[in-house]
Amino acid sequence: MPRKVDVEDLSLRQISDELLPRDAAQIQAVAAEALSRGERALHITEDFAREHYKDEAALAQLYEVVDRLRIAAKDVQNYVDRSLLLTHGFVPIIESTYPCHGGNQAVSLAHSLHLSLGRVKESVGGGGPTSGHLPPTPGAADLLADTERTIGSVTGNAPDGLQPMLEEKDEQDEENVLMSMAPAAPVAPCLASVRHEKRRFSRFL
Repeated sequence: MPRKVDVEDLSLRQISDELLPRDAAQIQAVAAEALSRGERALHITEDFAREHYKDEAALAQLYEVVDRLRIAAKDVQNYVDRSLLLTHGFVPIIESTYPCHGGNQAVSLAHSLHLSLGRVKESVGGGGPTSGHLPPTPGAADLLADTERTIGSVTGNAPDGLQPMLEEKDEQDEENVLMSMAPAAPVAPCLASVRHEKRRFSRFL
């Protein structure tokens, strides 16, 4: 390291011929080192920015996929809710139309269909209150909504412009349509009813 020099003790010639060239060389070396380190820092930040933009684009695509899946799950839940409403009337319709022993199998199948739809509803929309003080089990739609909010907190997206669910219809209208299928008065005995159905469908055979 060069010895510290008192400028006041130097002549103008010594300052111009020795001190200034030496200090200029040191400043140039420091500037060159700073420039080199700045270029390395720039390359590092550019690489980081490229990786960041790639990750951001991938997260944006993932957010869009999760959003579509959540909307699809809501649509499925809507369809299942309507199907459950319709299947409520299957058993009384079958029992009133075919009160014989042969209708028991159809009643059993209708009941099984209703139970299966209930299980699908729990899987998609979440289960009902469980025993004790445990919270309801979340369904696929709930899990997808939580995932969407988590990804959105990273990407800056918010589920405020979500696509709407399927149009909600009046449940009473659907129930009225369903009950209109049921006979208003007692039908003929089971055997006569079966024969009538066979004659009606024999035209299409």
